[in-house]
Amino acid sequence: MSDPSPESGPSRETLLSLKAMLPSFIKGMAKKRTIGRGAPTLTRRPKKVCKVCGLLWDYKLLKVSEETNIESVNCEVCQKQLDDGCAALVCGEKYAFIKSNSLQDWAGTIQRVSPNVMDAIEKELGAAKLKANGSKHTEN
Repeated sequence: MSDPSPESGPSRETLLSLKAMLPSFIKGMAKKRTIGRGAPTLTRRPKKVCKVCGLLWDYKLLKVSEETNIESVNCEVCQKQLDDGCAALVCGEKYAFIKSNSLQDWAGTIQRVSPNVMDAIEKELGAAKLKANGSKHTEN
C-alpha cells in the first residue's frame, strides 16, 4: 500500500495514539487539570492616578480577567510643586499651580474651582502656565 494522500486523513497509527490519550484527557477535564491552554495573557494596568494632572502611573502586569483598584495619589512632579508651597487649582482637565501671598492658606493643597474661575486664572496667567490633563509636565 502506498503513503496516504492528504485527502485520505490521518494514518492508523495516529488515530490509535489519539485513542490511547482520550482516557487521561477525560480524567484531566473532570479534575480541571488539562494542559495546553497556554500562558495567561498579561496586560499593563495602572495602580495610581494623580489627583492634579490625571496622569496614570505606577503600572503592574495583571491577567486580563483580574480587577485592580486605582489609588488616587499625586505624581512626583505635582507633589514637588505642592511641597514647594504652590496651590493646585483644578477644573475638569485644566489645572494650574499658583504661589501667592494672598493664597498662603492654600499652600500645598489641591482646590477645585469653577470653570469661570479657571477662565479668569487663564486670562491672568496666560496659557503658558495653565495645563490640561494629558500634557507633559514642565516647570513653571
